[in-house]
Amino acid sequence: LPISAATPNHRQSTTPDPCRRTSSLIQRKMYGRAAKKKFIINLIREHKSAAGVTVVPIVGIGGVGKTALAQLVYNDPAVENQFDLRIWIWVSNMFDEVRLTREMLDFVSEETHQGLCSFAKLQEVLKTNIKSKRVLLVLDDVWDDRNDSRWDQLLAPFMSENSNNNLILMTTRKPYVAKRRGTVEPIKLGALEKQDFWLLFKVCAFGDENYEEKESLSDIAHKMTQKLKGNPLAAQTAGALLREHLT
Repeated sequence: LPISAATPNHRQSTTPDPCRRTSSLIQRKMYGRAAKKKFIINLIREHKSAAGVTVVPIVGIGGVGKTALAQLVYNDPAVENQFDLRIWIWVSNMFDEVRLTREMLDFVSEETHQGLCSFAKLQEVLKTNIKSKRVLLVLDDVWDDRNDSRWDQLLAPFMSENSNNNLILMTTRKPYVAKRRGTVEPIKLGALEKQDFWLLFKVCAFGDENYEEKESLSDIAHKMTQKLKGNPLAAQTAGALLREHLT
């Protein structure tokens, strides 16, 4: 897909992990998710939480576009204007409270905290830095659901008495995690509708959603899309393979 020149307007985490997800806007256009994006943005604008924090889960199988949707919301100017601070964290299946808290601090503090290993102290510094500010926290690719106290401790700074209607946008493949951690109904992402998927595939394979393919190519492409079951990541992978074959 086309790569955007957009750059994040915050400090990136110093974690030297090349596989780490990013808040940078990767896709310029996302097919079939406009209604979901609009719903989340309206929820951010209107929803108030008595508990001081709202947790909005985005749930779906791998490759369905959860992270891409979260990136679109995170980078939308209407969303940016709603918050004093925005934080993007890739959680993965390694739920390490110290790492996660330190990475949160990378977004809200100019100081470095690599030498600080005390979870309690890191949490105290984070709480001070976000005090009385409205914060959007994206927790991308959440797997762990086994320990309520660890989750509560990690998010304690966002739910303190000085919190200001903070919002957490969480992506996960696991429906039971979405249900357990969310404070609102999960936003479920499924397969793309046929027409949206076809446009996405044409972008991936031919570089243009309006590309008028030759009849022989059209047959091949349509047969491929029928087997991909509306999964955006599958469209990108298969489209790239077809594109390689054509060049």
